[in-house]
Amino acid sequence: MSKKLLVASLLSVAATGAFAQANAFEGFSAGVKVSSAGSSTTLNDSTPGNNFSANVGQQSIVPTVELGYTYGLNKEIALGLTATYDLAETKLGTVDNLNFKGSNHYSLNFKPGYVFNNTTMIYAILGYNSMTGKANASGYSASHTFNGFGAGAGVQVLLTKNIYVQAEAQQITYSGITDKTLKFTPSETLGTIGVGYKF
Repeated sequence: MSKKLLVASLLSVAATGAFAQANAFEGFSAGVKVSSAGSSTTLNDSTPGNNFSANVGQQSIVPTVELGYTYGLNKEIALGLTATYDLAETKLGTVDNLNFKGSNHYSLNFKPGYVFNNTTMIYAILGYNSMTGKANASGYSASHTFNGFGAGAGVQVLLTKNIYVQAEAQQITYSGITDKTLKFTPSETLGTIGVGYKF
């Protein structure tokens, strides 16, 4: 009987260790964020006799949803993967009567972090971004998919075991696309605050 109790105790301890979290941030998460997006579009026209270059920009407030998973490598190191999707368009700039907007923006991000304690983590952001860029004016319209790379940093604070708040800063640079004689190269600078739930 004592042997059975010993085996049961050992199995219980092993199971507890196997499912214990390496740190407080480990697990799946879902959240909502609001970004102040400072966006700009570099515009180049290569029409013979009409060459010009302009950089135009606008500010937007953009709500975003985020899903993610964080793996605790140990008590101090966390490795996060997140996916985001914007719920509104981003204003990319206006020149004369030509308007630039971005829609359907999503990102896939790697977020390696350092855990200070059971409530606070700082992390880097390295991500792939994609959006549909649109240009409209009288007698002219164009739509293209822009892909780019984002880099930044953030901080996440647990208010409870499951509820967290976060703040991030990020720069996104997209590859340029040429439509006829016009080349569009958008970029974004994001300042973000958010709240989420860790499962």
